Amino acid sequence: MKDFFRNLTYDKRYDENSFIGILLDYLEWSDEEYLKLENDLIYILKKYKNKPLPKKLMRGLVWILNGNLYTHGTGICKVKKKYKNIKQNKYFTPISEPTIEDRLRKLKTLILCIAYNDDTFFYRDFLYSYDKK
Repeated sequence: MKDFFRNLTYDKRYDENSFIGILLDYLEWSDEEYLKLENDLIYILKKYKNKPLPKKLMRGLVWILNGNLYTHGTGICKVKKKYKNIKQNKYFTPISEPTIEDRLRKLKTLILCIAYNDDTFFYRDFLYSYDKK
């Protein structure tokens, strides 16, 4: 879970080159760094299924949502370091690439699923996914 803590500015493991660091400093969404964070968030969701979430993890989730995504928003962000293997969902109209809002919707859903101990994240249809091949 090192990438989760790399994204928390109040934690000693914070890295300014993490997803949140790049978002805060440069107003850029890095798919490469986001994927690292997403992998840790999925790990947390699986590990704590039907278990109480430790306070330090809940605090981090709330901080990512409130401290960054809701406060700063993504209206002025640009996507940089795009992941090369983005796979579009075949049930949606094809698009050239997912927008910031599409990316943010997926992140918010994942964080809320962790907070509410809800594994429906794995059964939801998002506009895109990362093909990890």
